[in-house]
Amino acid sequence: MKKICVILITLSLLVSVLSIIYVAVGAASVDPEGAGNELLGVVPEYILEEQRYWEEYCRYGEEMSLKDPEYYTFDGETVTFTMKDSEYGSSSALYDIEYTIRDAYYTDTLPEGVEHENNTVGFSEGILDEGYTFLVLDVILENKDSKKQMYMMNSINVSDADLLGFEGAQFKNSARHHAELYPDTPFETKLAFVVQRSAYPQVHIDNFGAVSVDGRDVYVDLENLVK
Repeated sequence: MKKICVILITLSLLVSVLSIIYVAVGAASVDPEGAGNELLGVVPEYILEEQRYWEEYCRYGEEMSLKDPEYYTFDGETVTFTMKDSEYGSSSALYDIEYTIRDAYYTDTLPEGVEHENNTVGFSEGILDEGYTFLVLDVILENKDSKKQMYMMNSINVSDADLLGFEGAQFKNSARHHAELYPDTPFETKLAFVVQRSAYPQVHIDNFGAVSVDGRDVYVDLENLVK
């Protein structure tokens, strides 16, 4: 994490230096005699904002790296939790989101309306491989931010199984596993995974694209599904 932060801050500072050179050259070209030299060394505010953003992002990441992920157990009843990021400040990159897992079950038939990939581990040409089944999570996601956010649905995996598909409105672009979440508007959907029947199912939610497991992550054990 520290290495990534150092790289990001270094790149930000490099952009700042190039901007200073750009401003200086521009100022000198306006007046060869030196008029406008008061601009020399002035960095555009948007550059400073970007630099502050990455510095705060790295600070937050370091803070979260010291915290363990949260753990919950789904035993057949509804589980609701909020992944909070209010400590991050005003950045729009992170926001509070409420999750509810209201059902979880195995099935050999995908729920109607789930748009899915045709080929993945354990599921080829629309047919389940021997020893595999679908695991379906019936969930509700609610964006607690004041504006619309784009959410990566495939930040949710189960026992290292990637998201096969989900039901409901999707962001119609190249990012097919993205959904638009509107403020205080529950997004109800069913998530489909292909898992081994013998696997111990554990939901892992990496909410904000963290590169390692830390205090931003949540785990939910599906104890009632163990066979």
